[in-house]
Amino acid sequence: MSTITRSQFIQAAQSFARKHASSDDPTPSPLLQSWSWNEHPTFPGLGYLSRNIIVPFSSTDNLPQDIPASDNLVDEEPDDATSASNTQLTAAQLYVAYSPTYQVPALYFSVHHDNGTPLSLAELCRLPLFRHHALHGDQVASFSVQDPTSSMALLSQGDHPTLGTPCWYIHPCNTSAVVEDIMAEVDTEEWSDEARCVRWVEAWFMVIGNIVQVTF
Repeated sequence: MSTITRSQFIQAAQSFARKHASSDDPTPSPLLQSWSWNEHPTFPGLGYLSRNIIVPFSSTDNLPQDIPASDNLVDEEPDDATSASNTQLTAAQLYVAYSPTYQVPALYFSVHHDNGTPLSLAELCRLPLFRHHALHGDQVASFSVQDPTSSMALLSQGDHPTLGTPCWYIHPCNTSAVVEDIMAEVDTEEWSDEARCVRWVEAWFMVIGNIVQVTF
């Protein structure tokens, strides 16, 4: 099972949100919890998962990049108090929406400064939202992060497929093959169709969890 249909995604995502919102969740995981299902206000079948997280953001990331290290006024390493004073907290909105092109879910997200302006791609790439190895060696352009080994961008800019708002998203082109490998290891005939689709969504989150993290 490498892909899922939109109707399977809707059913599985709703069951997934209920399962991991329960206090007796058998597999508690920060990545799987706190997601909620959102219906489109007008068109049925265009719902999506969403959650908000707080991400630490260092204000020193906004310093001009052409200032050499030798221009620092203080030679000593900054103490913990100084580091803490330079760190702000910013809200990130995460969404999981269905991609009809690739027939898999895709992770969309947006992060803004306190004044409402979105973070630049360079700022996004420095957030702890991404695991250290996830973007290592990738090429950062103005509107995408390109994996040199692939013809597709790993991280791109595009509109949320339901809300129509500008977002960044993890390109879903290689997701299905990895999820299929995971499902081949765990699939069992005892699962119902719904249970199998829920496990598929959980396997998808395992793949995404190698790129992003939600606890800091």
